[in-house]
Amino acid sequence: MEQVTLREVLRRRVFDEVSQRGGSVLTGKEVSTRQLGAARPGDPQHAFELALEAFKHQGFVVLVGDRQIDDLDDEVVLSPDEEITFLKLVPLAGG
Repeated sequence: MEQVTLREVLRRRVFDEVSQRGGSVLTGKEVSTRQLGAARPGDPQHAFELALEAFKHQGFVVLVGDRQIDDLDDEVVLSPDEEITFLKLVPLAGG
């Protein structure tokens, strides 16, 4: 088990995805670089900065187990049993 900040979890996730997919970050039903803005292909630092801005502006939430993490400096425990979910927020139509 390892204890790290949410900021570090997000950094690792972005850097891993950029290196594996060449620019696609937090894909699927989650956040992508298209939704964050134009990330430079293969530039994980720029993609990370976009992800931080999206988090700060409530573009997505992070759940660790059943607990929502609201602050990038909150610490989380990484373990094989703990699931971390990055969930994109979508405004409701007409709202």
